[in-house]
Amino acid sequence: MILRKPYAFLIKNFKKIHLILTILMIYITYKCNHILAFFNEYIEERVYEYTGKLAISYINIYMYIIIILIIIVVVSILILMRQKKKPIFLYLFMIIFYLVLIIVFFQVHNYLTILEIRGLNPQTTRVLRDIIFTTYIIQIIILIFVLIRGLGFNIRKFNFGSDLAQLEVDITDNEEFELTVGVDATDIARGVRKQRREFRYFIIENIFVLTLFSVVTVITLAVFLFLNFYVYNRIYNQQEMFKVNDFIVQVNNSYYTTINYRGNEISAKNKQFLVVDMTVKNQNNVNRTISLNDVILFVNNKQYFPSTEKYDSFVDLGVGYFDQKISGGETKSYILIYEINKNEINKEMLLRWTETLYFSPKGLEAKYKKVQLVPISLDKKETINIANIDEELNFVSSFLENSILTIKGIDIADSFDYLARICIQNVCTEETRVIMLDIFDREQKTILAFEPIFNFDKTIKYKPIKNFMDFVNKFGSIRYTIADKRYNGSIKNKTPINNIGSMNYFEVTNKLNNATKIDLVFNIRNKEYIYNIK
Repeated sequence: MILRKPYAFLIKNFKKIHLILTILMIYITYKCNHILAFFNEYIEERVYEYTGKLAISYINIYMYIIIILIIIVVVSILILMRQKKKPIFLYLFMIIFYLVLIIVFFQVHNYLTILEIRGLNPQTTRVLRDIIFTTYIIQIIILIFVLIRGLGFNIRKFNFGSDLAQLEVDITDNEEFELTVGVDATDIARGVRKQRREFRYFIIENIFVLTLFSVVTVITLAVFLFLNFYVYNRIYNQQEMFKVNDFIVQVNNSYYTTINYRGNEISAKNKQFLVVDMTVKNQNNVNRTISLNDVILFVNNKQYFPSTEKYDSFVDLGVGYFDQKISGGETKSYILIYEINKNEINKEMLLRWTETLYFSPKGLEAKYKKVQLVPISLDKKETINIANIDEELNFVSSFLENSILTIKGIDIADSFDYLARICIQNVCTEETRVIMLDIFDREQKTILAFEPIFNFDKTIKYKPIKNFMDFVNKFGSIRYTIADKRYNGSIKNKTPINNIGSMNYFEVTNKLNNATKIDLVFNIRNKEYIYNIK
């Protein structure tokens, strides 16, 4: 077998080959930029649009084929340049770079698959972003050099004239042949009638077997569909319990809101928070933690991961989960917070909990437990209860449930005497002391004193407040009316630590001295409880 050297072809088409290389490299560079844009958006928003094929949508088989094609072409050019004793650094670097790029794309594909299943931690995501950014910049630089050679390369300086003179071009003739195709309609019709008769005889002779086969097929299909939709791929509802790994989980409720526990707006523009209240029991004998990357919210083909930065704004709804250990056999209740777009609240919402990861012929896959969320709004403000002096104010419908507050002995003054317990070296005495305002506050502030009787509901499992003072600091405010105009003011605890009397003291605006109506208002998220003290 005699083969002709490819030098002549490569020399003749040197510029065209580089232009073709440029087109192929532009495609790879574009795809790389696409991946880079994805990681930048994901790092900033911690959310991405879910299509079910994340990895394939960014890294496909054509990218690998094109890279291999680029490497083959560059290897051919490198051999030519080496044969002609010309610089080969650019082409050698391109071969090494694109071999590395195959590995990079393969790894990114794997990580995108993992992200789709259970998420990635921020550190890994940033490393991937930086690697893709580096390869993107290198591709642009190589692309410029290749494009220059494709557009303005001076072939004469390579002294290829002697090689071109020795070339001989063979011309291969094209052979022609005649292909005759004929169709006999009569034979076809006769064959169809014969097949129809034989099929009818087959049905009559095997009616029992065919019936049995049909019944078995229908039963098998029914069982498969039942297992697929109600066992393996079952979608649970809120209040339903399911087992995932070592936990028994129940999603109790879900809410959406734009306000914090005091009823103040906290969400960014066009954003809102989805709160998932769940109960978790550890069935294992050892302490376990929940991976937040395993609990992903799907809304309108987008994935959202729990945000742990806003738990302080939702103290009335439950304990936010970070990475607390759950003891063996212990049952705990937690909340998860997701920040989503406002226009997605009416879309289908699925909470997907990763159960196991496994490898299949398709690659890395996962099994999930899915919960259909039907969140309710917590933004519609309403007044629940109103009470007057010496009456009971019930905090029903809030996290306090049936806790009751009664207020007695209202008084407003610039100073008060109170009974204090003073202890020195384990010797305690009681004496009367004076509580008064700071010198800088006396022109604008005054002191409100009253006796609270606060009875906690003993059935409350979660208490984000320690006592009545803590409750007032978190949820309380003053509302007063002067000349038919209503104003709102703050209320600040002023009760000394050593006070042993029944009265509590609070710093308020001195405008209360001229108020015709004074209300002590407790805003617990979107619910308002009013105690009329004047």
